[in-house]
Amino acid sequence: MPSSVLHKLWVSSPKEIADWLLFDKRRQLDPRIADLIGQDEAERLEKLPRYTRTSTTFMGRPMEIVDPVSFLAMCDEIFLAKNYEFEARCRNPLILDCGANIGISVIYFKNLYPEARVVAFEADPTIFPVLRSNITAFGFENVTLRNKAVWTCEADLDFHCEGGSGGRLINAQEAGRRVTVGAERLRDVLCEHVDFLKIDVEGAETAILTDCSDRLDRVDHVFVEYHSLIGERQTLHVVLEILESAGFRYHIKEAVRGRAPFIAKLPAHSPMDLQLNIFAYRL
Repeated sequence: MPSSVLHKLWVSSPKEIADWLLFDKRRQLDPRIADLIGQDEAERLEKLPRYTRTSTTFMGRPMEIVDPVSFLAMCDEIFLAKNYEFEARCRNPLILDCGANIGISVIYFKNLYPEARVVAFEADPTIFPVLRSNITAFGFENVTLRNKAVWTCEADLDFHCEGGSGGRLINAQEAGRRVTVGAERLRDVLCEHVDFLKIDVEGAETAILTDCSDRLDRVDHVFVEYHSLIGERQTLHVVLEILESAGFRYHIKEAVRGRAPFIAKLPAHSPMDLQLNIFAYRL
């Protein structure tokens, strides 16, 4: 991911850069992004402030954006790094996209497997209309969009609208902008064979995986973005044990790359001190 994009995602002042992560400043915006939106457009978006609503052309189609920084980061990790690339056993795999945001992941899945059935969940009520608009612009078939959070039960839950790709479920004691969202139990969705399960739910992943652990044998591939929330017990070991018990092998990469973790300090506004990408698969 481009270092300049990461700076905007995580850091609000030069002092916090010095106090927190030491980024590799030699990394620039990936030139391959020109194949998706054009180099001039990528540079325009990179200069915009965070949470600026704008529009662009993505793969020849109109695209609405709620946060240009998050958009560029998603283009990098999904289309360039290919974090969600997988080999399906059929032409029309079933893909569950938990945390679809504005739809970059859905677009990737449908380009990878045009006949795929995709069920995409996005809880944020301010982002969901953008997701729907973007997917409509591509004219995809067999895509179901649900304005729901995934959780351990059907419920109405407090949700923090971050404005970009960081919206998350929160408890009643946390401060910040909140709305009430409906939640759907992921366990109930795992009622048939699933080729790819993507879980990017900003801290709710451990509870969700625990609840549906005995149904993961119906899934071929799982992508989990693990989030360690400051002030809460770290549960990476729980996630890995669930995946291993379900018969998966796993591979782990840093979602946000930094150095000197003994020295680095997080900005006060960040709710997390660790993010990891976990790729679980069967041999």
